[in-house]
Amino acid sequence: MIKKTKRNRMKSSFSEKSVDIIIYTILGVLGVSCILPFIHLAALSLSTSTAVSSGSVTLIPIGWNLDPYKYAMEHPAFLRALSISVVRTVAGVLISLTMLILTAYPLSKSHEVVPLAPVFKGMMIVAMLTSGGLIPMYLVMSWIKLTNTFWALVLPGCLSLWNCFMVMNFFRTIPSELEEAAVVDGANSFQILVRIYLPLSVPIIATMAVFVGVGHWNDWFSGMLYIARSQNYPLQTYLQQVITIPNFSNLTVDEMEKYARINNKNNQAAQILIATVPILLIYPFLQRYFMTGLTLGGVKG
Repeated sequence: MIKKTKRNRMKSSFSEKSVDIIIYTILGVLGVSCILPFIHLAALSLSTSTAVSSGSVTLIPIGWNLDPYKYAMEHPAFLRALSISVVRTVAGVLISLTMLILTAYPLSKSHEVVPLAPVFKGMMIVAMLTSGGLIPMYLVMSWIKLTNTFWALVLPGCLSLWNCFMVMNFFRTIPSELEEAAVVDGANSFQILVRIYLPLSVPIIATMAVFVGVGHWNDWFSGMLYIARSQNYPLQTYLQQVITIPNFSNLTVDEMEKYARINNKNNQAAQILIATVPILLIYPFLQRYFMTGLTLGGVKG
């Protein structure tokens, strides 16, 4: 019996190690496949124009050329689009978090405390399952005079119902005894939200900030849909236009001289890399809250 037990343990440990090797191999391949495009873009942006034109650049820069980055950081249209995206992302995150918290807090209560909570949650579920469509959304935005304005990039979708349910479920995990003690001490609902719920909800708030921030930063379609003037495009819409339909008609003589020293692919690679830097810098600071917020926000239904 002892020998059989040892053999079973050896077999189970061997199978566990085999599974671990397979999992780590798959994760390694996926990780490398995600990193290689960025390395290739960096190599393109740092290589000479001749090397890029010949198609000989792979993962290592050929030559050394910083002109694409200088051109991008001195190009008024790129800087304007970058500033619009930064302001849009900050404003979008603040507005969305405010809407999420103020909506999820009362709906996280039982129907005894908030009698109409089940009705509102049912309406939200119906809205999640059905959509008005793109054309009605555009007509509404035109009717309220938000097209061709900055707020057309921020207000649509400022309250994600899926994110709202995540925050709502997280609020339900906070012990009700804390709220009852605060009520005994004379605290009102707003004080309970600010002093008890928000300090305990940092993981889910950080998670929602990542979701909303990345969504606003990477969104290019809203700019194409709601903004008619190219000078008001956010960064991703501007890059989409530069990559798919490059326009040189608005360049000044000085800009044309600078552009002649670089290749169009150099310029595109440099601008794309610059556009990814803000998210890459912010995400590591919020990563420790990310998984906690996701798991705790999905515990209760």
